[in-house]
Amino acid sequence: MSPQERPSAEPATFRFVPRFRILAMLAVVIGAIAMIAAAGLWATGTHLIIAAVGGAMGLLAGGIYLRSPAWRITIAAGPSGLAVAAGSRPKFQLAWDDIRRVVTNRETSACYIKSDSPATSILIPGPEAPAPYDIEGKAALIATVLSHVDPERIDRVDSMRVSPVPEPQAR
Repeated sequence: MSPQERPSAEPATFRFVPRFRILAMLAVVIGAIAMIAAAGLWATGTHLIIAAVGGAMGLLAGGIYLRSPAWRITIAAGPSGLAVAAGSRPKFQLAWDDIRRVVTNRETSACYIKSDSPATSILIPGPEAPAPYDIEGKAALIATVLSHVDPERIDRVDSMRVSPVPEPQAR
């Protein structure tokens, strides 16, 4: 059942997913091809060492990224607020009233949920607010957050891009 189809009393769950999935899979595939080339002795001498080491690095880097514990993180949005968990272990809960500010772009493809602590603030990534993860069903999560937070605590901006801090003017 998708988050949009769940009854409102049951918390909807949104899962973190790898943003660079294709790149990681490509690293694994190229690494495997390089390892096969090295094992098949199609490469010789220095090329054999480069193929074996490069292949192992591709397999290792891609595998580590795809098996990261970050992909077990979920956000549950229920009637009382948001609950973030890593697998079956709760990380923190954020009641709707504890959300101090929500910053979202006008298209609502990205959102920053600010609490009293950076450790319990949440970034829902989008094109203007990139992160190494994405969130399944993020449009429904953003809509849920916007419907539960006091409109006075919501800032709708044209761009989520951070502007550089201006240089102080000389007096």
